[in-house]
Amino acid sequence: MADVDLYARISLDANDDGGSVENQLKVLRKYAAEKGWTVCDVYRDDSISATAAKVRPGFEDVLARKVNRPILTWNTDRFWRVPKDLERIPDAKIVVYSMQSGDIDLSSQGGEMLGQS
Repeated sequence: MADVDLYARISLDANDDGGSVENQLKVLRKYAAEKGWTVCDVYRDDSISATAAKVRPGFEDVLARKVNRPILTWNTDRFWRVPKDLERIPDAKIVVYSMQSGDIDLSSQGGEMLGQS
């Protein structure tokens, strides 16, 4: 049994109802349950582009966590989109589980290289 935190993001929530982020979170919770993982914290950024140089509060909260649990996300592009964000992640020593892109240990040199590809 492992503990994970969830992260979901969408650039534009056209209906402004959180539906797409909620859909991601629903799928992530189901995936975590199938793996036998316990979901501890949930981080989200609704209608915030990762490429528009806007602050993403959920992303910032993940980087500032005092615990070192893996993050489960739908796809790595939900968590980081631009190199400057990826550069900040290894300092937080985060392991990212991605349902679409596979798992990446961004706290290791090999993981950093994979994250940049």
